[in-house]
Amino acid sequence: MHNHGGFDYERMDEMRSKSIDVERIVDFAELKADDVICDMGSGSGFYSLLFARKCKHVYAFEWNTKGNEILERKMRENGVKNITINRENICRTSSFPECTKVFFSNSFHDFDCREDLVEIFRNETKPDFILIEFRKDAKMGPPVEIRISEEKLEEIFSRHGYAMKKRIEFETNYVSYFTPS
Repeated sequence: MHNHGGFDYERMDEMRSKSIDVERIVDFAELKADDVICDMGSGSGFYSLLFARKCKHVYAFEWNTKGNEILERKMRENGVKNITINRENICRTSSFPECTKVFFSNSFHDFDCREDLVEIFRNETKPDFILIEFRKDAKMGPPVEIRISEEKLEEIFSRHGYAMKKRIEFETNYVSYFTPS
């Protein structure tokens, strides 16, 4: 997993807003009022805050102190009460809160334990997965060699009993939605 200790979350949030239609992501996630979402590698809570407006609860998983501090500040400023911040290393977590959806924004490729995570969730609550990843041909993002192609992502989820429901593409990213098959 990459160390984002010096990561500029505010800059990333600004870039994210410019390169991805975030409202389209929220619509794509098909959020319902009773959904409980695990936002894995939530950073400063950019998506956690958006999701919290439309669902029952969000569990924001982020180990980086700076990201959590930004999220805590934004929660206070906006009176958001339905987000729980979890500071555990998700690769060392063997059990997660019961949830209906799991969300990764440009972070799935960072986790060495990614297949274990899919398996743990599948065995526990069989949630849907929504993942944003960098396209292999994007001019920005992590090194090309660590990016996950759309085909590889589908292969990973298929191995764990998931089927692709839908996908959308942006200039630098693609978004995939998987459901238990």
